[in-house]
Amino acid sequence: MRSPADILYHHLLGLSTIGDLMVALLRDTPDDTTSVFDTAGRLDGRLMESGKVIEHYGIQIQVRGKVYLSTFQRALDIADFLDATKKESVAIGSDEVYTIWNVSRTGAIVPVGIETVDDRRRHLFTLNYVITVSQQN
Repeated sequence: MRSPADILYHHLLGLSTIGDLMVALLRDTPDDTTSVFDTAGRLDGRLMESGKVIEHYGIQIQVRGKVYLSTFQRALDIADFLDATKKESVAIGSDEVYTIWNVSRTGAIVPVGIETVDDRRRHLFTLNYVITVSQQN
């Protein structure tokens, strides 16, 4: 199975306002960019019949940009897109298909502050989620 961040990355490619998007890396350029990271998730018991543990994987999305309002709007667009996600099939290549059963925000959009690099000032926001995903056979 691919990492949940990589699966969600492929799902987010369907959002027209996403712009530059990466997985597990927030490059120095471009200034306006978004990245999806795997983080600590949550275990939610186990199935008694098989003993399989149900895991909700942790995801953090970092949204960075030069203009505060447009960067916040991009974060809001992502939140709205993911809030509406349920039982979505995500195809990666020709032979991998995953089902995103649920994407749940664990809090509001968080303004992290201003990142200063040389003479550039960039605003950074984070969104935190837990995701339930499985690979289709």
